[in-house]
Amino acid sequence: MKKVTSHSKISPQRRSQRLLRSSVSPNDKEILKGTNRFKITTKLVKEAFPLKVLNKDNKEKNASTSGCNIYENVIKDSKFTSKKNTNKENLNTHEIDNNTSSRKRSELCNVSGVSSNSSPDAQNQKAKSVLYTSHNGSKDTSYSFLSTQAKMQLSSWGLPAPVLKNYEEKGITTMFPWQTECLGLPGVLSGKNLVYSAPTSAGKTLVAELLLLKRVLETGRKGIFILPFVSVAREKMYYLQKMFGCCGIRVEGFMGSQGPPGGLKVTDIAVCTIEKANNLINRLLEAGKLNKLGMIVVDELHMLGDSHRGYLLELMLTKVLFMSSAQKEQPESQESGIQIIGMSATLPNLSLLAEWLKGQLYHTDFRPVPLTMNIKLGNSIYDADMKKIRELIPEHTVKGDSDQLIQLCLETVLEGFSVLVFCPSKAWCEKLAESVARAFFSIGKPSSQYPPIVSAKLREYLNPEAISRVLDALQKCPVGLDKVLQKSVSFGAAYHHAG
Repeated sequence: MKKVTSHSKISPQRRSQRLLRSSVSPNDKEILKGTNRFKITTKLVKEAFPLKVLNKDNKEKNASTSGCNIYENVIKDSKFTSKKNTNKENLNTHEIDNNTSSRKRSELCNVSGVSSNSSPDAQNQKAKSVLYTSHNGSKDTSYSFLSTQAKMQLSSWGLPAPVLKNYEEKGITTMFPWQTECLGLPGVLSGKNLVYSAPTSAGKTLVAELLLLKRVLETGRKGIFILPFVSVAREKMYYLQKMFGCCGIRVEGFMGSQGPPGGLKVTDIAVCTIEKANNLINRLLEAGKLNKLGMIVVDELHMLGDSHRGYLLELMLTKVLFMSSAQKEQPESQESGIQIIGMSATLPNLSLLAEWLKGQLYHTDFRPVPLTMNIKLGNSIYDADMKKIRELIPEHTVKGDSDQLIQLCLETVLEGFSVLVFCPSKAWCEKLAESVARAFFSIGKPSSQYPPIVSAKLREYLNPEAISRVLDALQKCPVGLDKVLQKSVSFGAAYHHAG
């Protein structure tokens, strides 16, 4: 009986020597005699392992389906390559061997956008600069040829050239590190649900846009983008039409009384309010065509807790979760189900929502622009630690401004900055904008009771020519120019709400 030797205590160098001795021909063994056994030529190793790759359990795998290069690994082991010199990023990098079949290289070229007529070296180099995603089955079979630095480049994510150009025109060529980390979570690129939270202006929407576009292009299925309000949904529809329309993606809006001729059947990406999205899901269920849907993006996921509309969003997501899981359990199904992407800046119970949606969880506090919180008590300004910073300037006091809100706006404008004030109701927005405009008119008059330097500085910042252009643009809107808005904009104040 042949004695079986355990390889658990054998060094990689000794193991590679045994593999070579058991695989080479007698002539090659003669060549090895008298030479340094650790200096093995690349040619000999390639001849010893023509079509076999060995994993940790010494089981054979098909070389055409494996991403690692056995030739390079054996050579590194035979030269006593130190593990300390191994870059962690290389563990996720799949080297492409020069002997890869022409069919496999052609597939990589198609993903990376390299012409198949280019040289093999150029093709291999370009193939390492794209991210390829597989959506077949629930198993994550994504391969990344990208380093951490390369992933931050928007051009490395396999997006169509016209879309990249549109992003470049908006000044977006790279991503923040947290965005690449979020996209790189296990399974996200291959269909696993995702719940993530980031502060306002941190770039949450870009993550959802990339996932939505890749999902629609790579699977040929439809996507739904859900926003809470009609005005926001309409704005997002126009934006996505401009960004994705160049690559043949049809983006349409389903909000209020608006809907495209042909409905969802002729639409690739539907931008909806919560109510319209629920109607679309119900129609797909009734027609037995829910498998035509590939992704649902829910912006402002905290609307689940809304006392009036939250139940509808929860009901819709519950139906999608149930039907998606049932679809993946079917033996004949090759689809990865419906991917749900939920994002918000104010999610208090992230882990609970991620568990309910059976998805990955990501949270960041990153802000591209630092946020400093100050508190006003009486006539004093304090920082977040309740340390007094300064007193309000008495000369800037506005008559009838009991809570000094208009005074704070005035001081900020005199510093050369703009102000954003949040109000609890639509009527409050309009009333406050009118009050600020009336105060600015009184302060900016040459005959004002305020110090001349304050009046002159305010008039300087309230550029009449710029205000006139804004009013002309508003008058050309289909709904015309509101009278209250006309009065307030004339003196540097405007309001915006969902109605």
